[in-house]
Amino acid sequence: TLQGWEPMQLAYLDQLRPELIGKTPEQALPLLDVHPHSLGGLAANSVLSALEMAVTDLRGKRAGVPAYALFGAPLRKKMRIYANINRRTRDRTPAGHAESARRAVAEGYTAVKIAPFDGVFWADLGDPQVRSNVDTGIARVFAVREAIGPQVDLLIDCHWRFDEASAKQLIRDLAPARLYWMECLVSENPEHHPALRRIRDYAHAHGTRLAGAERQVGNGGFNCVAQDGLLDVVMPDIKYAGGYREMLG
Repeated sequence: TLQGWEPMQLAYLDQLRPELIGKTPEQALPLLDVHPHSLGGLAANSVLSALEMAVTDLRGKRAGVPAYALFGAPLRKKMRIYANINRRTRDRTPAGHAESARRAVAEGYTAVKIAPFDGVFWADLGDPQVRSNVDTGIARVFAVREAIGPQVDLLIDCHWRFDEASAKQLIRDLAPARLYWMECLVSENPEHHPALRRIRDYAHAHGTRLAGAERQVGNGGFNCVAQDGLLDVVMPDIKYAGGYREMLG
């Protein structure tokens, strides 16, 4: 899915179909490369990513092995995970978030992630209602921290809703919540990279780290993020990044 852009995905799939029908998986794979600056944007690259995953699955089935075996031996036997409780939390009050977080901890999770800033966009922060939405988001964070206690890690996803000044203010306001990471605080477009680097340093000074880059595409889309030290945690999303090959390349 692409949050309302599915008709564009289907149109691009129709365009690709004649090129793919009749191809073997090996012949199809070179046609499924993603390109960070494609005019089709995420609509095209998400379709290519999905097809790459489907073709890789076919290759694994044909070989009689799980898909991961096509890329070598597993690197680890265990992986720590967190509970993203945002969409399941229908009661959007601070108390509702707290209760949802308590249930996640009771289920055995040692880390919880929320997206607390509904109705916030940095360009509208002068609007009293939007400013109130920020305050409500902060209250949600502290309610969850109180509910889960100091030993469970708390992560927040900000969905690129802030600019540099408001991001730094938020970092200061939330420092007592001892966040494990703050995700997608500001836009990750190239023109924002200098600000992102400054915000990362600011976050470190206040005891937290920055995560993001989930909408980057291909190795090229991640190189500058990693090489320029813009984030502490880089989070490629396999459904945008190009499927298995780009994730592992």
